[in-house]
Amino acid sequence: MEEAIDALGSDLSIRLSRREAIPALSSVRRGQPREQGLSNSELARRLDIHERVIRRILDPGHATKSEDP
Repeated sequence: MEEAIDALGSDLSIRLSRREAIPALSSVRRGQPREQGLSNSELARRLDIHERVIRRILDPGHATKSEDP
């Protein structure tokens, strides 16, 4: 999971620095979860982590860690 988070963050950071478009989401297939429109706070609650960790994960300019110190 940590490597996946790092890879995604790196890809987004590179695309943003090059002013490239972020790829659109693929269509939802049967059995896949759908977008739930969660707030950062709700996502943090569901993952049992601090909301600031979610903000850091979603910030491509921040060196993301999988665990909050």
